Amino acid sequence: MAHMGWEKTGKRWRVFWHVTLPDGSVDKGSKSFKDKKVANSFKDHCEEREKALKKAEVIDPVLFDEAVSHWMDSCQRYTERTAFLYVREVRLFMEFLADGVVYITDLTRFDINGYLNHQMSRGLINKTVNNTMCAVKSLCKYIHENYGIDNPAAGVKKLKEDPPDVRFLTEEQYQAVLKTCSKVVRPWILFLANTGVWRQA
Repeated sequence: MAHMGWEKTGKRWRVFWHVTLPDGSVDKGSKSFKDKKVANSFKDHCEEREKALKKAEVIDPVLFDEAVSHWMDSCQRYTERTAFLYVREVRLFMEFLADGVVYITDLTRFDINGYLNHQMSRGLINKTVNNTMCAVKSLCKYIHENYGIDNPAAGVKKLKEDPPDVRFLTEEQYQAVLKTCSKVVRPWILFLANTGVWRQA
């Protein structure tokens, strides 16, 4: 059975479920939601799951936040800095999704593209947005490989990145450097300038 109630303290809807499994064990728990509609949807799911279990049909959809938690644990395979950045970006992604995605099967390419557009609307450069999307894609790949569902990020392409902002020395600046440099340094400056290696950031 499942029932729903309003939590005055947390100002959220909480759904409680209590299901007796075919082997006699009990599956029970609760989950809170900000949106009443999403809470009702989850309550309906719990009731449908109970009916299915009585027919010995096992339905065990994975909650999105639980899958994310497992993915975060798996991030230990990355370097410390990469793991930190990936986890941070995925948490921001979850905040953007809010309560709209309850199960892993709820996440779609539409949600990912929506986040992509949201990031661009903030004025972030393409390279930064691409770095953000790498974290989201890592999560989606993990869900695909570990839960056997289609990868919602499949087909989401990287943005074309702008070339780095580089200023080359003007002829006047180049001549001024040659006039003021020492004889020891001059051959190196000529080499760097003539090969195009030297530039002014």
